[in-house]
Amino acid sequence: MGAALRIEGLSKAFAPGRPAIDDLSLTVEDGEIAVLLGPSGCGKTSTLRCVAGLEQPDAGRIAIGGNEVVSASGGVFVPPQRRELGMVFQSYAIWPHLDVRENVAYPLRRRGVSRRERAERVDAVLDLVGLRNFADRSVATLSGGQAQRVALARSLVYEPRLLLLDEPLSNLDVALRLRLRDELRRIIKRTGLTALFVTHDQSEAIALADRIAVMRDGRLLQFATPTELYNRPVDGFVAEFTGAGNLLPATLLTAEERKGVALIAGKRLPVELARPARSGTAVTIVIRPENLRLRPAGTERLDRAALPGRILSRRYQGAQTSYSVEIDGLVLEAVEAGSLPRFVEGDAVEVLLPREPAWALPSAASIGVPPGIAPQLELQTSDAA
Repeated sequence: MGAALRIEGLSKAFAPGRPAIDDLSLTVEDGEIAVLLGPSGCGKTSTLRCVAGLEQPDAGRIAIGGNEVVSASGGVFVPPQRRELGMVFQSYAIWPHLDVRENVAYPLRRRGVSRRERAERVDAVLDLVGLRNFADRSVATLSGGQAQRVALARSLVYEPRLLLLDEPLSNLDVALRLRLRDELRRIIKRTGLTALFVTHDQSEAIALADRIAVMRDGRLLQFATPTELYNRPVDGFVAEFTGAGNLLPATLLTAEERKGVALIAGKRLPVELARPARSGTAVTIVIRPENLRLRPAGTERLDRAALPGRILSRRYQGAQTSYSVEIDGLVLEAVEAGSLPRFVEGDAVEVLLPREPAWALPSAASIGVPPGIAPQLELQTSDAA
């Protein structure tokens, strides 16, 4: 079974100036898959390496299963081989001169496990990753996905308490990456291990994680479930990095606790507030492209939620089509599922906003409510097409 991972006040600098990890704290629960997500240079791999014992932090504390493995202030640093970790690298790191069985058995042989027990445990873990029929094959003959499964099996065979994965899918082609990420989550969940996974791919993070930690410039911005992160980002960076697409300026007309009404493109829209704010405050509305719906202009049913617009461009993507739509000087991105595009550039359309209240982030500036606006009127959203 897995073990909870607790990181407190972790900091690490490799050179003078901005640290690679800046006072990071988070807890990964027993049996949970947590993903460190962020752009290159944000500190996610450095964090993983500190947990692994491959880097020694300047400050902070790390505990695995309640056992302290790092305390910068207390002078504690448990070496990697004594942390009961499994690690899967981007580059597979398997022995090319050994066959599949020998690669997987290697950690057990190093630990002095008997031949009979080695055989049983290797067979069991090869069954788990779907490679039992490849046990005697040279790893040089394997595909990239099969090689990565060998690396995973080798990390699992000695039953670690914590599994660390450093962008293990990034060297695979797109189709294989999509298939293997789903299998990877299934395998980890079957073992009951706690896992810490590093990636820069937000779709990969959402598919794999129980919770996602978004990092920027060495700092943790948000640690939340995929649903919460996707629909309620803590700030504009998290929204954009996770593909929000539409970050629209608006004015808050009314506000009460965490709910309010905002003015956007001349319409009133119910919103949920990321932080408490006052009437007259400038806010940024976050609307996912896939939560907008399009219909031809002039539809008989007239909704106050339908904003008139014009198709600026379209990008056909096979299973879906992305549109850029101009509305009263604003440009919105909308995505429609289906293999047949419905609109072309220049088409007049109506954009239907989501029925649920939009998510509103605080903006840097505060502006007054335009005169003549009656804040008691709200935009009634609709799901009609």
